[in-house]
Amino acid sequence: GGALGSIIDAILTVKVPWFELLERYMTNRCHVHLSWGRPNKRYLRTAYLPGKTRMPAMGKIVIGIDTSGSITDEEIGTFLGHLSRICELCDPESVDVLYTTDKVEKVDHFDRGDYAFEPRHNRWCGGTDMCAVTQWAEEHCDDAEVTIIFTDGYTPTPSEACTDVLWVVTTDT
Repeated sequence: GGALGSIIDAILTVKVPWFELLERYMTNRCHVHLSWGRPNKRYLRTAYLPGKTRMPAMGKIVIGIDTSGSITDEEIGTFLGHLSRICELCDPESVDVLYTTDKVEKVDHFDRGDYAFEPRHNRWCGGTDMCAVTQWAEEHCDDAEVTIIFTDGYTPTPSEACTDVLWVVTTDT
């Protein structure tokens, strides 16, 4: 009957949090480098194989954060908290965080290994146009590997971009 169908549907429909999907995507893009450095003595009797190390595993990353009036300080803090963990795992060459309304309001630049994302208070208001993020990336960072945009979805979307664009949308728009 209908009740059994809804139970089976609930079992088959597994909801994965957005930050786990983003982390999985970003770590799959990482380049693992082989190192012929000093071997692990524990495995020396078996065979000597190159070890896997994570050097600058990714190129440049551009992150656009919607700071229009509909985004709360708590949401911005959540975005930056999860981004901090992902950047520690992926070790990108550099990260540019763009706080954006209908234009890029502020840019924070972080070099490799220095991912001290600070939650900012949302002092900006107004409309939202996340196309400004892809335009900024094209003008200032055209060699970026990926652009990640955090928004509530009430924004126009760019028709094309110079990098891969990931959208993290907090509403069902």
